[in-house]
Amino acid sequence: MPDNTSPYRLPPDLDALLGVHEDGDALRDMWELSGKRDAVAPDARRAAVRSAVLLSAEPRVRRLRLVTQHTFRFSSVAAALLVAVALAFLMGPETHIQRADRGVAASVYTLPDGSTVTLAAGSRIAYDEEFGADRDERRTVRLRGRAYFDVEKTGAPFEVLTFNSATEVLGTTFSVEAWPGNMEAASDVVVSSGRVAVRSGDVVRELAPGDAARVASGQDAPVALPDVNLERSLSWRTGGLAYENEPVGNVLLDLERRYDIVLSAPASIRLRRISYWKQHASDASEIIGDVAATVGVRYRPVKDGFELYLP
Repeated sequence: MPDNTSPYRLPPDLDALLGVHEDGDALRDMWELSGKRDAVAPDARRAAVRSAVLLSAEPRVRRLRLVTQHTFRFSSVAAALLVAVALAFLMGPETHIQRADRGVAASVYTLPDGSTVTLAAGSRIAYDEEFGADRDERRTVRLRGRAYFDVEKTGAPFEVLTFNSATEVLGTTFSVEAWPGNMEAASDVVVSSGRVAVRSGDVVRELAPGDAARVASGQDAPVALPDVNLERSLSWRTGGLAYENEPVGNVLLDLERRYDIVLSAPASIRLRRISYWKQHASDASEIIGDVAATVGVRYRPVKDGFELYLP
């Protein structure tokens, strides 16, 4: 379970190391999909040698030299553990990653078990090549971003892992959103049909159709979200936009992914909050204009996007 001793969560030293590694996201996926913290097999030495070659490639060496000497000594120890564990999984099942392109509101994929997933722009899922092969084995997907799942009922549990939560079902439709880089980062789960169990730490909360829950960063329990409008919450799948008391900074990140543009604004604007609903979002200029007017600021076009500024 995703608490401080979770097999799905990286130890702090390895997480810090991956923050400066160009393939950090992919390595995180491998770790979390493995579901094991100490699964170093005897043949991991071969993987460690392979990974050592990868880590010693010249571009990565230059990047690591940017950190302090103390951090580099610390990271060297962490790297030894990382390459012995994370890349040991390369000796086992291959990890498949599906990414949704920026600039496309939603992309639909079919998983090997017949389940379908709709990914919002800039989102990604990861799963191993044995996913769904054994009808009695747990089906695990790692998510970064926003996704809507329509799960094929096979009798095997279907589990969605985010940076701080796990959501488990047998057969149902539901949405999960988790952007760990957001302000006030959280994992949000909204159920359309069936029932799901959301886990964080030692706490499990069951959700029925129309229910929603949030696991905020640093919290150990899912918290129910009252009065969720299901139509608005899921409107992103058909081109809509919906934000409820959301920091403007998070909205700008979402719009950057949605329209594949660059949006800039000072912290004084990003910290403001906005509630906004558009059933059918049009072009980026109109949406940015709506956001600017709603929070009382101005905007202007710049290279590759827009800038929001104070009057």
